[in-house]
Amino acid sequence: MTKTFNHHNKKALHSLAFGKSSQTPRSFVELRFVLEPQDVVTIRGGVLQLDCQARSDRGLPSISWKKDGVLLSSVVDERRQQLANGSILVQNVVHSRHHRPDEGAYQCLATLEGVGAIVSRTAKVTVAVWVNTLFQTSHKKKKKKKKKKKKKKKKKKKKNDDDDDDDDDDDEAQ
Repeated sequence: MTKTFNHHNKKALHSLAFGKSSQTPRSFVELRFVLEPQDVVTIRGGVLQLDCQARSDRGLPSISWKKDGVLLSSVVDERRQQLANGSILVQNVVHSRHHRPDEGAYQCLATLEGVGAIVSRTAKVTVAVWVNTLFQTSHKKKKKKKKKKKKKKKKKKKKNDDDDDDDDDDDEAQ
């Protein structure tokens, strides 16, 4: 019987080995993450690397990746590649208003042939969008100036109207 555990289960994979006798003792296989993926903020067109390494007392575990819960192919595409150490590398990060293929939740799976697998913590990948702050700042300043000017005009007009009302009161008093 083989079970898959995630990082909440102390990153240890327990494989129960049964022989012909029901009295066969259980054997435990150590399988743990040495390095898990971390949350990353990257930029469009940049390079993204998520690291993952696992160890076992029964051989070298194979590493695979999930993005948003879906297993990524080991031969992902021309922009993505899995390195020999298990890390995943994404070159030329893509991000647009309606197309965000590189942004999301990534998990690493460490599998030990014939035993089972463990799942890493979820790493959130966010693509930061550059905003022209100079334009934004100057645009806000202009807007603020315009608003201030409008307010002054209103105040001046109100004062003039009040003065006119005072003149009318003076005319009526005479």
